[in-house]
Amino acid sequence: MSKNLTGFEIAVIGMYGRFPGANTINEFWHNLQNGVESITFFSDKELEESGIDSELIKNPNYVKAGGILQNKDSFDAPFFDYTPREAEIMDPQVRIFHECIWGALEDAGYDPKQYNGLIGLYAGASPHFYWEALSTLTGKVNDYGVFAAQQFIDKDFLTTQISYKLNLKGPSVTLYTA
Repeated sequence: MSKNLTGFEIAVIGMYGRFPGANTINEFWHNLQNGVESITFFSDKELEESGIDSELIKNPNYVKAGGILQNKDSFDAPFFDYTPREAEIMDPQVRIFHECIWGALEDAGYDPKQYNGLIGLYAGASPHFYWEALSTLTGKVNDYGVFAAQQFIDKDFLTTQISYKLNLKGPSVTLYTA
């Protein structure tokens, strides 16, 4: 435990993470210890089939690799008290973060519905312009309502939305990160 600048004690008692090639912190640590490559390398054919321009693929500075998260489309909307429509609109980084927060709470042995103390949530997030544009262009946002949809696609609602859904009563802070 350590004191922060405000004098309050802070303790990290639960952790959870999902990474390319590792669904848990223990798997991630195993990969680090054993030199496991967790980045996926793509062939020119795979890139072309995904819609990448062939001229870009030929560019020697173009990196033909990326980190791929497993099970990124397996969000259990009812478990987190969302409708299927809300989950469809929701930014994928928000869906995954919900799962990670729940995993950290489980790791800590805390049930936020039963715990009376303060559990804070701090997160860094970047805007997901592609997801916002896709949601708008496909009509998902307009069908649901622009204001309501913003709560699911805008990174500014990340921690407050999850704190509300999981009954977390401590500070809830989202930082804009690059």
